[in-house]
This record gives sequence, C-alpha cells and structure tokens, in this order.
Amino acid sequence: MRNISKKEIIKMDRFRRANLLTSLSGIKAAMLVATISKKNISNVAIFSSLIHLGSNPGLIGLLIRPQTKRASDTYQNIKFNNTFTINHVNKYIIKKAHYTSAKTHSNTSEFDDVGLHEEYIDGFKSPFVKESHIGLGLNYSDEILLSNKCTLIIGEIDNIKLNDDLFTENGLIDYSESCSVSVDGISNYYELNLIEKHDYIGSRKIPKKI
Repeated sequence: MRNISKKEIIKMDRFRRANLLTSLSGIKAAMLVATISKKNISNVAIFSSLIHLGSNPGLIGLLIRPQTKRASDTYQNIKFNNTFTINHVNKYIIKKAHYTSAKTHSNTSEFDDVGLHEEYIDGFKSPFVKESHIGLGLNYSDEILLSNKCTLIIGEIDNIKLNDDLFTENGLIDYSESCSVSVDGISNYYELNLIEKHDYIGSRKIPKKI
C-alpha cells in the first residue's frame, strides 16, 4: 500500500498527474456528444464526465472544460441551438470515438474526419451518431460555473434512441448486450459485463447476514 501526498502529486509530470487524477474517480461511461453549428457543420467529441441528475424530468449533467481561452465547438453549438445528443461508445467504434478528441478546425466535421455518420431523428436539431446503439437527445436547460472554471451543462432528455433488444421489462438497459464501453482516465477502454443482479431494496430491512 502506498500513500501519495499532495506535494508528490503537485511535483508529478503534468501528463502523469492528469492520468492519475482522471482515473481516480473510477471507470466511467464513454460517450460521444454531438452538436451542430450555426453554419450547419456537425461536431462530435468524446466525453466521460457525465452525471445523472434526475428522472422526473430526466436531467443529465455534462461537464465541460474551462471556456476562458477559447470556447469549444461543443459549448458554442449547445448554446446556439439549445440542443445536443449523447451517444454511447460501443466496442466497434472505440478508435474512431477516441480520435474525436483531436484538435480540428471548426469548419470541418469530426464525423467526416474519423468516419462516423450523422443520424437525424424526428426533426431533432442535433445529430445522433448512427453507429451508436444508445443515444439521448437533450434540450439545454441550465449551466453552472464551478470553482475550477469548468461548466456543468444541464440537459433535459427530449428523446431516446435505443435498440429494442436492449430495453428490459423493468426499464433497465441490458448493458451486457449493448456493447457499450467505459473509459479509465483518457485512454483505456473496458467492456461491461453483468456480475450480480439484485432486487430494489426500498424500505425492506437489511438481513442479519449479507
């Protein structure tokens, strides 16, 4: 067992420090956030900083890096259209999804750059990722500026793209069949497998032996 002090963390090479601190929060869902600009140019970028904020209404939080030096295309497009989509990365598109993190010109579409395809559903302004098996269409609801200058974008779910065979009777998604992946830090990807299944606890008493 090792204890790493704050002083040691500060002295680390910045890339090693970033890798350590981003992976400490555990394995997170890998998602592609897709938007479209006022010039009608689509944008897609990989994110893992997503938070479930509520079910009635359905709210999702998207954490965006500080916008002080330059506003990102994702942020600008969300504020212009008031819509965005969140699309699960699956094991068949990991490499393409990963390369959406590359810095590209605002006049080009990352969809074209990495070989992914746009999909527009029921007139929703922002594109879905066609290759993704699960996608959420969200309307911009609010934003919160955090102490570290990052912005928490809050989106309300407008529509859901979901393969029929992934939707279970109780409403849960079968991630063992979805091929969705998670990411540790910024570069290591993991498959999802069901280990155990338990009933909802609610007001039931905790048994003497668990």
